[in-house]
Amino acid sequence: MKKMLRLLLRPFRKPVDIEKSWIETPATLNDMVKFLSWFDRTSSIQETRDRARSDWQNLITAFAYYPQMPKGNCLEIGFGAGRLLVEASKDFQRAIGVDIHGAFDKTRAYIGLNGADNVVLLHRDDLNSLSDSSIDFLFSFIVFQHFESESEVDFYLSQIKRLMTPDGCAHIFFRKNDSPGVKVVPPKDFRKRHSSLFVEPALFRDRVGRDFTILEYQDRMKKHIDKPESSTNESGQARVVFVHQRPAGREEPVKAIAEIG
Repeated sequence: MKKMLRLLLRPFRKPVDIEKSWIETPATLNDMVKFLSWFDRTSSIQETRDRARSDWQNLITAFAYYPQMPKGNCLEIGFGAGRLLVEASKDFQRAIGVDIHGAFDKTRAYIGLNGADNVVLLHRDDLNSLSDSSIDFLFSFIVFQHFESESEVDFYLSQIKRLMTPDGCAHIFFRKNDSPGVKVVPPKDFRKRHSSLFVEPALFRDRVGRDFTILEYQDRMKKHIDKPESSTNESGQARVVFVHQRPAGREEPVKAIAEIG
């Protein structure tokens, strides 16, 4: 019934500026739990901590190359409230986050609650302040799906290429488009916090493969990692792990992973 009502009212709904909604809304949320929940639905600070630990261990760093890669600097693309930066700060000498929202003070407050003192926050427009070849690990978790255009994907892939150290690595999660190509949600259809960019997994993989060597690629994942594999427990996400291009003859085979039976 609610879905039908939304469809009926859609032609009369005011278009939402996608980027502006992500920039401005977090600054209006003064309660810490509400602030955390805007980025990752939660009912408490402790739940946020527990889920961040689980996501970090079971998703973000759960790939074969992670244990051997250098652990100097890492960069999270789209840090939100900072929950994953707290986890990253435990593995790396310095954890850097980049985002566009206007509530960095609230993110710093949450990070402070967790005692992380090696975290740096940067606005997207200040990424060029980071030196070339200075980041060992670059990652993004359920953030690329909130871009308002495909050009933002190209922007961050170019930054990853510039920033990644010779032995560094990147791990990017993105929202799947079940149809060929790319789907961008127009402002008139966009609802706050929802996904706005969907990319065909093979297309995203091939785009990354033009500039990098892919180590792992997965287009079928479990939605709930603590529940059994099934067709009803399939995530809308896909992921790709990649490094700088290897010289001819030294490419490593892509590890394609299928989780859902």
